[in-house]
Amino acid sequence: MSSADVLNKAETVTCKIEWKLNDLHTYREFMPNEKCFSSKKFYNPQYRSAAWELRVYLYSSNNYATIVQVKQTLKVKFELYALDARGERVDIYP
Repeated sequence: MSSADVLNKAETVTCKIEWKLNDLHTYREFMPNEKCFSSKKFYNPQYRSAAWELRVYLYSSNNYATIVQVKQTLKVKFELYALDARGERVDIYP
């Protein structure tokens, strides 16, 4: 197997986290823009060194959610969504 074969081989690894932050609007006045809520680190048990966390920033005009890799650099594809007050899915990314 050549190095090109290794570089082009991709393995799909899945991981899921449910993180609940209720009534975000109530925290906005107490959180400076540069501060955020961070989830616990999560990972696929087969690849513990590839850990992630979710972060939510509460800006005065809007909320901002991001996924952050803790240690390694990886190429990933992900979906990020929230539930509104009625419990309905709201897509954040993509």
